Amino acid sequence: MRPILHEPGPISMSGYLSQTGYPIAAGQRLRLTAAYDNSRAHTRVMGISLVYVAPQAVSGCAAPPTDGRTFQPAQLKGIPFRTKTPVFKVPLTGIGADGKAHTISRPAGRTVKLDKRSSVKVRDYYFAAPNASVAPGSTLTWDFGPATLHNVTLANGPQGFASFNLSEGRRFKFRFTKPGTYRIFCALHPVLMTETVTVRPHKRHKKH
Repeated sequence: MRPILHEPGPISMSGYLSQTGYPIAAGQRLRLTAAYDNSRAHTRVMGISLVYVAPQAVSGCAAPPTDGRTFQPAQLKGIPFRTKTPVFKVPLTGIGADGKAHTISRPAGRTVKLDKRSSVKVRDYYFAAPNASVAPGSTLTWDFGPATLHNVTLANGPQGFASFNLSEGRRFKFRFTKPGTYRIFCALHPVLMTETVTVRPHKRHKKH
């Protein structure tokens, strides 16, 4: 088994801290949102929020606390921490003839040339086009089957993207603008479900 960290390292994580906190009255709905930078390739990102009930009664939501600050956990301990995300390419993994998991460069099967707007079926447990080739600017739509949850997760490639866990005919699409090879897997079934999408180089117009 090859462990894959969801972050570059514990000391690279950031957080938000406030001793005062956000006052919320009992019975009110608390809605949390988070935005992650998906411009670089990564497998998954996790967000954690801690909520506790204070003994004091409050009448309702108030202004944000004035003592809130964003921090790196390592800063609190005086430990040097990373300021730049390290580059690491997650490999694809497949099952060999010996029944063991091995690193692969691409799944088995020929490369299929797809149109600028094409759809790929995602079923139990495979991508219908395990190796696809598209032109720059093409939009690929993954059509998820009716039963088991699957997803599209980028292992490595020129541009980061990932889908939610989907099923029941739901779809996910992505527009490929940067040429290169995108190695993809289902994070729920990483050994069984792999795919490569090769975005061809931009055509050079001949000068007359």
